[in-house]
Amino acid sequence: MTQSGIRAALAAATLCAFAAAQANAQSSPPQPTTPQSGKAAILILDASGSMWGQLDGGITKIEVAREVMGQFFATRDATIPLGVIAYGHNRRGDCSDIEIIARAGSQNPGALSQRLNRINPRGMTPISESLRIAAREIPPTAEEADIILVTDGLETCDADPCAVAAQLAQEGIKIRAHVVGFGLSEQQANALACVPDQTGGQLLRPQSGAELTDALNQIAAAEPMPEPEPEPTVQENFFDIGPKAEAGHTYRISYKGTARPVDYAGFTRRGEAEPDVSPSYGVIGGSGKTGNNPFTKQAPPEPGDYDLILSVAGQGVIARQAIEVVSSSNGFDPIGSVEPGKRFRFTWRGPDRVEQRVVIARPGDPAGTYEGDWGYALHKNGRMGLRAPAEPGLYELRYLSASRKEILFSRTFGVGVPYEDADLTTSAELAERALAATQAAPGQDPLPMVPATFRLPDGFPPTPLSWSAVPLDPDMSPEAWAPQSDMVVGEGEFEPGRYEVSTMGPGETEFRGVVEIVPGQPNDFVIPLVGGGEAEQNPPGQRGDAGSSGGSTLAGESQGMACRSPTGCAYHDPVTGLALILPQGWDIDPPFFYETAGGARAGLPSATLSRTIGGDMQQIMLNPRQWMTSSGPCTDTPAGELCRATSTDVAYLGAFEVVRSSLRIAAASAAPDPSAAPRSTASAAGAGASAGAGASAGAGTGSSRGGDIQPRNGRWTVTLGRTVVEGCPAMIAEQIRGAGLERRSGTREMTFSDPFHPGPLMADAPMQVGWSRTGPGSWQATLVGQSMGPTGQIDVRLELTVVSETELHEVNHFSMQLPAPLMAALGGGGSGACTSRTGATWTWQG
Repeated sequence: MTQSGIRAALAAATLCAFAAAQANAQSSPPQPTTPQSGKAAILILDASGSMWGQLDGGITKIEVAREVMGQFFATRDATIPLGVIAYGHNRRGDCSDIEIIARAGSQNPGALSQRLNRINPRGMTPISESLRIAAREIPPTAEEADIILVTDGLETCDADPCAVAAQLAQEGIKIRAHVVGFGLSEQQANALACVPDQTGGQLLRPQSGAELTDALNQIAAAEPMPEPEPEPTVQENFFDIGPKAEAGHTYRISYKGTARPVDYAGFTRRGEAEPDVSPSYGVIGGSGKTGNNPFTKQAPPEPGDYDLILSVAGQGVIARQAIEVVSSSNGFDPIGSVEPGKRFRFTWRGPDRVEQRVVIARPGDPAGTYEGDWGYALHKNGRMGLRAPAEPGLYELRYLSASRKEILFSRTFGVGVPYEDADLTTSAELAERALAATQAAPGQDPLPMVPATFRLPDGFPPTPLSWSAVPLDPDMSPEAWAPQSDMVVGEGEFEPGRYEVSTMGPGETEFRGVVEIVPGQPNDFVIPLVGGGEAEQNPPGQRGDAGSSGGSTLAGESQGMACRSPTGCAYHDPVTGLALILPQGWDIDPPFFYETAGGARAGLPSATLSRTIGGDMQQIMLNPRQWMTSSGPCTDTPAGELCRATSTDVAYLGAFEVVRSSLRIAAASAAPDPSAAPRSTASAAGAGASAGAGASAGAGTGSSRGGDIQPRNGRWTVTLGRTVVEGCPAMIAEQIRGAGLERRSGTREMTFSDPFHPGPLMADAPMQVGWSRTGPGSWQATLVGQSMGPTGQIDVRLELTVVSETELHEVNHFSMQLPAPLMAALGGGGSGACTSRTGATWTWQG
């Protein structure tokens, strides 16, 4: 968005506020003004994997939290704007998995509670970055704010909440950060005490639902705490660490004397002053008036001469000790040769930090290029299994840095060809060479192991069988489950996620199905006969054949698709004959024919279409086996019933219309034409669609592994799309459309960081724009978030989707909410909402 576009958007927002105030003054008698508290509250909810842990009585922490939050939203002081953030519920092993559930403002308690009820704990605990995002979400009109962190664990993302708390304490407004340690031990709570200690907040440690309710109510009713007294300075110090440290490895360092949690310590170049904050230098952290002793810091990644220093506010560096950082002793054990396409196990010694990966690549390939299977090094304890490439030849096993730009160490091996490794050094020998012990890096938030059982459909004899379960989710541990002894009913404990479960019965009869093992529910699955259809004993949500795997009757012949093309993708499945236009950003799972245990087969195929927007999954179902009318409407098509959820999302409804109008059962050689989709509905579907699908089978270029795309540097041109205005008074609608005309087109030179950040797009903005990543290839920024008190609310936000290396899609959203009578008096819609959406396309020119 250009500078003129932002100015125009702000002008429209200002005009709306002025018009609303004028209309309110003219249509209503003078009323006494309600004093504005100038307060705001931002709640951060831990939705990491450990929230599936159980409390006394067998109920999980996330279930209790959902219920308590619903009560809290309904009973809190609604005049204080509230925002809600959650983390750890979309992806495992991803420290950027933080979502703004609701921006600060007046909330609908029921709708907000329903949104939290759909959250599924899954991943990490990025407390520090969540605190930073919460601070950015505080409305500019607030004079003071409370950040309420509800967490059941400590930071797992190589960051320091104490350092962030120290920054919050220096903000221009009074920010109180409270920690509600739900189910935390006393020791864990003490590790987070630095956050409330430095900001004047409260530290509470509820152990049950009732205590969690009391804790939230206590914070909501609390008066601001007095400013803390100055802490004593450090008297005498020395560090308990040898003269050498290993590059990139982590150390627990003790010191003599006392320090405060806000004092800084870590590594700096020999004789130099304090460096920038990094994993090697930052606050000591701790609880109360005493800093952590020992504290944890990572040795710098580059060998050389360093000092370990301690710095106190107002005094500077008061302790300094020379440390030589030596090259690390990292490497893989010898591998030799492995079979093509087969899983092989290996061992290594390395720093094992967040986001570092183990990959397979051809010798000589760049660091960011690798083949097939890969895994995160974190919490694997130096052991992993990967699947070898199918093509024979020489390969390298590589250990990549978190940025994936640097190969930290590697080992050559053969796939399907003889290879004798001359280097016989093992990881045990490397450990013996290391000059200092290491401390494990923070790990994946612990997901509880979940018991599950697998059985044959009714009518088959109870025969001991050899069961196996292969994990399907890319962020799961890749090792398959295969018990050594045969069992009539397969029983085991599993990491939550999707698995393909199979067994071979008498007479070489094969049973196979895809299941999803979820904590907090019975996981008892009936595995169907291949070619015999799905057994109907599985309860909803626990099917023995999950459709998305391809369907049991098709034996994997049908193929799904993920579409990245802005114009949609032509999809045709030759097995079922299903043909349609798949909108941009949508996936379709392989279609299949439902069969009952008795062998009756459906006449029309079934399929699931889905996309994920901001952590929410939207679905369109073709010929679902069960569909409740309360879930949404179904429409008859030439291919059967097409069903969608009840929604007012224009992009979702547009996508449904694209699919509905193109859906048919075609011959094996036929496929629909994307240009045949209605232009208006295709535009609506694409305007808000996310490019967050996985590896694309549709049109589009430039996709890199992991779903992210790196746009090219150079000359880019922006072209304005259509502006859609709904419910706005004529004067406001005209102003909004005029704002768009000012930035119809333009060209500029842009250089993007790697990994990509959209900052250069807003380089001419008259304000600092804070972008947040909402998913692979998708970003969001708030330009205006302005409360007009009892009069209403104005919001202007920007969404960006990286479609390919050479194309970016931008959508500018404007919304103004006024009391319905006031909006009607201005000539707007009766709902009180005035919204607009303007799309724009950035195209690389060279």
